Amino acid sequence: MTGLLPDHLIEAAIEAGAIAVTPWDRTRLQPCSVDLTLSSTFLTYLEYGGIIDPASEEPMIAHGHNDVGCYVLGPRCFVLAGTREKITLDARHAGTVSGKSSLARMGLSVHQTAGHIDPGFSGAITLELFNTTSRPLALWPGMRIAQIMFTRLVEPCDNMYGQSVTGSHYQGQGAPTVSRAWQRFTSDTHGAA
Repeated sequence: MTGLLPDHLIEAAIEAGAIAVTPWDRTRLQPCSVDLTLSSTFLTYLEYGGIIDPASEEPMIAHGHNDVGCYVLGPRCFVLAGTREKITLDARHAGTVSGKSSLARMGLSVHQTAGHIDPGFSGAITLELFNTTSRPLALWPGMRIAQIMFTRLVEPCDNMYGQSVTGSHYQGQGAPTVSRAWQRFTSDTHGAA
């Protein structure tokens, strides 16, 4: 059977070892997804500097939560965060990360365009959080921040994420990870001789 997995097939895939959600908490199982929770590390771009260039390694600053226990995401601000859960997929399964409706109604976007998780991926999920409102938004470590849906492929893929042929840059990440787009740039990309 192919397509989006419902709750009982998600559980069956986890029991068979085809999908791993670590740590696994069955109370976060939804009709066709699993809720993911927010880690306590947040990465932001330096406030000074020029343009953000995908051809250059871009430093980011790590922040934790404040004394109250939350991280305050400013109005129209962007931050990288991660899930507490590590996701591992076999060659027959892919994942799609999406926001939680309750948080979207407060103006939180959990990913800009990077919601796809390839077969073979293993690691925590980096989220690209953006506060679309004009007011600060509290983010609490451990809160349900996103959900992941799983799709079974028609047949196993030939080249899984994490293999050298796929050029995987984020395999095994345990925390939010900065962009590694600069690693793909060559002299041909810049038009150099």
